[in-house]
Parts: sequence; structure tokens; C-alpha cells
Amino acid sequence: VKHGCTIIIDLSDLPLTLSGQPLTEPLNLKRGELLDLAKALSHVDGALHIHKSVTLHAFGVLLDGPAVPGENRARGARFNSALRFTSAHEHIIAVVVSSDRPVSIVQNGIELTAICDWRPTSSFGEPPLLSDWLQS
Repeated sequence: VKHGCTIIIDLSDLPLTLSGQPLTEPLNLKRGELLDLAKALSHVDGALHIHKSVTLHAFGVLLDGPAVPGENRARGARFNSALRFTSAHEHIIAVVVSSDRPVSIVQNGIELTAICDWRPTSSFGEPPLLSDWLQS
């Protein structure tokens, strides 16, 4: 069964204290058996809080924040919560895994994995290679 989850990557020097289920002792995710436990904890509603030291500090973390530009109700609560939360916490990166969409990376309230649909409208075609342009 596929499921989605959110992973909060905390780049702060000291791990933030977040609402959720804190662990008494952080789990060292470099240990395989603890990584398996972290994967199992990702099934619980809420995010996993992973510090830059590669340690899991909490699971079931609730993300909130004020509304931000770029929210999209069609993307769901997990995605929009990540936008809001990261806009309020500059040292946080959110990895949003959806059960039915690609993975999204969110930082500072902006989806870094957004696809640009812009296509050039000019009729100039492809620019020449630099080597060809220099020889002309």
C-alpha cells in the first residue's frame, strides 16, 4: 500500500522543538535497523523531523503557519502545510511525498521542484552553439 508523508529536514545548529511526538533519544538514521523504524513511523499522520546530524527527533509533527502565496487547495493539506511551515522557518526544508504525485521539495514557502510551463514564442529557433557563433 502506497502512502504519502512529509519529512522535515532541520538545518539549524540545534534541532528545533516542534509539536508532535518527540523522541527521548534521537534515532541515528545511519543505523539500518533505526532507518527501518523511521520508515515505519512515516505511516503516522504528521511529519518526520530529521536534523542535519541525520537523527530523527520526532514523528507525527504538525506543520502550520500563516497563508502564503502559491497555496493550491488541489495539492492538499500536506503540500500547503509544508509551504506555510517553511515560509516561517528559514532553516527548514520539507520533502513532501504524495501517494499520487511526484515528490515536492519546499523551502522558504516555495516549491523548488516546480515545473516551468513557459515555452519561447519567438520564431528564432534554437540558439547556435558557442563554438559556431565564435567562428562566425
